[in-house]
Amino acid sequence: MRKLFILFFVLALSATQLFSQTWFNEISDAAGLSETKGFRVWLADVNGDDYPDLLWGGDKGALFNSIYLMMNVPNPDQNSSVKRIFQDYTAESGLQKSRIDTNISRTVDIAALADLDNDGDLDIVTSIYTHRVQNYKSTGDRSEVMLNDGNGHFTLVDNHGLDDFNYASSLELGLTNTTGLSFLDYDLDGNIDLYVGTWFAHYGEGADVYMGNFLFKGNGDGTFQEGIRLGATEPLYGTNVTDWNNDGWPDIINSPYCRTPGQFFKNVNGEFIEASFEAGYNAQKLGGDHGQNLCQWEANPADFDNDGDMDLLEVKVHGGYNPGEGRTTISLNAGIENGYKYEWDLKRINRAAPMESHLGDQGGTWFDFDNDGRQDIALGQNSYPSANIYGQERLYLLHQDESGTFNEVLPSVTKLDTLKEAHSMEPADFDMDGDQDLFVSRIVRETIIENGEPKNINYNAIELVENKKAEENNFIQIKLDKNSTIQNANGAYIGAKIFVYTGENTQKQEIQSGLGHFAGMQPFIKTFGIGKQTTIDSIVVIYPNKAQDRVVLYTLPINTLVRIGDEVTYVDMTNSESKLLTTLEYGNFNFGRGNVNKTTTKNLELVNLSMKNDSPITITKVEMEGDPELKFDSSILPITVCCKDSVLNLPISLTPSKRTEYTSKITIYNNSDNVPVLTTNVFAEGFEPKPVLSVNSTLIKFEGVWVDSTQKFVAEFMNSGEDDLEIISIKLNGNEEVFTITEDTPITLQRGEKTLVGITFTPNQKNTFKSNLDIVSNAYNKDTLSSIDLIGICDGPNSILKTDAGFVIVFGDVPVNSSKERILKLSNDGEGELLVNSIEIDPVGEFSHSVENFPLRITNDYDLTLKFSPKSEEFSTAQLIINSDAVNEPKFEKKMTGNGVVISSVDMWENGNKTYHFSITPNPVNQSSKLIIESLDPSNAGQLSAEMYDATGMKVMNLFSPRHISNNTEFDLEVSNLVSGTYYIRIYSDNESVVTLSVIIQK
Repeated sequence: MRKLFILFFVLALSATQLFSQTWFNEISDAAGLSETKGFRVWLADVNGDDYPDLLWGGDKGALFNSIYLMMNVPNPDQNSSVKRIFQDYTAESGLQKSRIDTNISRTVDIAALADLDNDGDLDIVTSIYTHRVQNYKSTGDRSEVMLNDGNGHFTLVDNHGLDDFNYASSLELGLTNTTGLSFLDYDLDGNIDLYVGTWFAHYGEGADVYMGNFLFKGNGDGTFQEGIRLGATEPLYGTNVTDWNNDGWPDIINSPYCRTPGQFFKNVNGEFIEASFEAGYNAQKLGGDHGQNLCQWEANPADFDNDGDMDLLEVKVHGGYNPGEGRTTISLNAGIENGYKYEWDLKRINRAAPMESHLGDQGGTWFDFDNDGRQDIALGQNSYPSANIYGQERLYLLHQDESGTFNEVLPSVTKLDTLKEAHSMEPADFDMDGDQDLFVSRIVRETIIENGEPKNINYNAIELVENKKAEENNFIQIKLDKNSTIQNANGAYIGAKIFVYTGENTQKQEIQSGLGHFAGMQPFIKTFGIGKQTTIDSIVVIYPNKAQDRVVLYTLPINTLVRIGDEVTYVDMTNSESKLLTTLEYGNFNFGRGNVNKTTTKNLELVNLSMKNDSPITITKVEMEGDPELKFDSSILPITVCCKDSVLNLPISLTPSKRTEYTSKITIYNNSDNVPVLTTNVFAEGFEPKPVLSVNSTLIKFEGVWVDSTQKFVAEFMNSGEDDLEIISIKLNGNEEVFTITEDTPITLQRGEKTLVGITFTPNQKNTFKSNLDIVSNAYNKDTLSSIDLIGICDGPNSILKTDAGFVIVFGDVPVNSSKERILKLSNDGEGELLVNSIEIDPVGEFSHSVENFPLRITNDYDLTLKFSPKSEEFSTAQLIINSDAVNEPKFEKKMTGNGVVISSVDMWENGNKTYHFSITPNPVNQSSKLIIESLDPSNAGQLSAEMYDATGMKVMNLFSPRHISNNTEFDLEVSNLVSGTYYIRIYSDNESVVTLSVIIQK
């Protein structure tokens, strides 16, 4: 057990002095991880001892990946500073058992854990990742379910429903390309279910073929019913689950691989609706570095700003830092007031990277690494092709400040600059000392001497970073044990929400399983940092069942693990004899009232919750800082809380001089292990008879009122004091032409009496009107209640903008130096006149519109003429922006695309020479065509590559990768998998020349 950090004095420190402490230690070898040469990290307590065990995935020199188990055990070396180590338990666990008798081990690329049979321990689902199936050599292994006996021994389940499912019609039965496994109880029936995300059925050879993503309903015994595809097929690199809108039902988030914006599935009473637009979820809201499609690896949820809803950390490859470029970002949940919409906030994350940068982030996680009560971030940037050209490929630790901004803690401080090419990372308190350590997988590159010659080698490794920084602050850890009173909830309580209340701060965490890219796993014991707080007001647990049963706890000792089940117990995992002290009930002491000029004494109750019965705790000193009317008599000290579960009364006295509130901070010095300096606040109230004015609202708001209509409100004025209240006058102040009142003053109100004042709002135009009710009285609280604010909002009759635009306004092929027009029909579907204030096109250039004068008034319909006038042979995009007073979409935005072309053929010029002539025949195309390349200047021939895009700008096919072409060449163009429409072939040379050909597919 750490000792509470005590600050006796403050010094002005230089930056060097401030960071001279050790923040982190890399202890992989000391913890027994020298041979964990893998890429996948899963952390879970598989034997029920409350210490997280390490499951990891890698090939360990074999041809195929498998899964390994490192059990977390005490370090036999008592003199080591590392008190827990990991020992290989793979063989004993049975995790590598294959159904194929000839297989030495079982192929495993991805795994996730949950209590599948509701028996109180964590079972496991594993799956395979074929990547490019044309190159995959199957061992015969498929997805598997294994049940745990509670001690970390796993047994295969027969007929479990995942290995004989047809994931794609073009693949063998049971063969899959799994990139995400996320557990959830989607229908809240008490049995855990599974969502499986996949990549491509076929990739990199001809037309890419997507796979489905499937929901498997659990039967509660380790088997699953036949999978149901959710939404449209799309390739994923990860999946996540969270209760996005706080309705108690778990929702699903897809992280798409480059090709799509991703799908968001809203759970409505156990049925899923694709709700990306409603949730504001789009993994490709912006292009990445130089407009390249962003590839999202995971969207990990957390309530980082402690406002009660789940935000997202969207981790992306191909990001950039130039203006208008997207990258790894936080998606901020706007809360109930704004429909829980997600909004990118690119300015939240600040790290050392140049503007001209290509980011290769492949992993990211939330964790509060200094236990200050605010979530921080770890990001891993890996050696992605064309990325990291500035040495950026490393682990980033980003600390959240009070403004909610994440700033990089530089490697000179963390001392972790050697952790290059970080890939995946998961936090876990491996030694259960109250702070979250970090497990990081990465690529290691070394030079060895072999046969007297230097040789470069590289391999994957999993490193353990021990957290030392968090020891400055306090914590509480929470584990949900079996609670017999909670019915119809899954055995591991996946989906449960845990709230910790300390002072003005409220933290929330969910129990989740299968996090993002390849189903990262973190322990289900949740760690909450609470900074310098020494008391906790309460803990609330909301369980994942239809009743949303909850448990509320008070009297909580800090710096302990709280086990919440049929019983509630507190334990110090580092010291079995810890003396534990806390305040009884709430963290703060609500003294209550005391009469003016009289002394009232009440007891602050402390409770001894030590782990052993004979553990006396002695209070040696008490200090009070605040209003002098609150006092403590130190003459009674020292005083001892004799033993476990005993209560000690500390007498606090109040002698108020007037009717007002009094506060004081009380600091209690003692010999407990968890909180040797306990600080809490005392709140008290002085009382004497006075007239007190109270009203039913200090802000009266009239909403949804149309012109020339009337809305009324009755304000209630009451004497909630003891003496007579005299209300001398109540008068309107401002906008008397739209607000009126009916009042009868002066008036005297005896104790408990009320008077009513009628207020009406009758607007004469659409606008927001403000006024005040000014009150003159003899009330004791007249200085704080002398006015009531009035706000009247006239927002009708309303206009509603509708258009006939599709997903994208497509102009298609337009010859260079000519124009093409399209009519966009604007309709007013509301009752009032639609006022269009401006129409913008960004960027200004080849696209234009027909409106010259604003505002544009639309009663019914209006035909807006849009024009595309290409000046060069290239594919162009622009954003159409219509600003209006429409209540549904005041800022309407739509993407426009067009392609300036010379039909069917084009030349490429380099260094003043015509080097190639390209043509497509036949064009239009039905099933197949040919791209013909004529080499006009072989001496200047170079590397060429070609890609095919649809009319929205999304890549649909890689025709050929870079190759040297000096002779006339033909390439087959197979389009049988594409629908009719206009497409574009872009041909690139190594001299950075680009030409575009249009292809018209007609079927």
